[in-house]
Amino acid sequence: MIQNCQDALAINRYHGGANLFITATADPNWPEVRDAMLPGQQPSDQPDLIVRVFHVKMAAIIKDICTNGIIGRTVAHVYTIELKKRSLPHMHMIIFFHPDFKLKTPEEVDSLISAEFPNKVFV
Repeated sequence: MIQNCQDALAINRYHGGANLFITATADPNWPEVRDAMLPGQQPSDQPDLIVRVFHVKMAAIIKDICTNGIIGRTVAHVYTIELKKRSLPHMHMIIFFHPDFKLKTPEEVDSLISAEFPNKVFV
């Protein structure tokens, strides 16, 4: 753990600071999870299924951001996955942009920010 932290700090220093910090949490109500359950089962009965779907979705996000460059050219990324409440996986990801793609104005930052409040009515 200490070595991983030191590596992340070295990457941060080398690339002149992080540009984005992204957090993502698994949703037990994803259609992929619900469709794969047997009749009468609840998502809490299939934690392995939730983790598998989460892994596939996070791999797709990492590919889109870091390989396909959907929000700009990246030069590095660091992420960690941990288990949160109710054993749901949770990812924290730090992204470092190429100097030509760094966010320099508040308008550029606002163009990438998205926040959602959870629905009070659970499905």
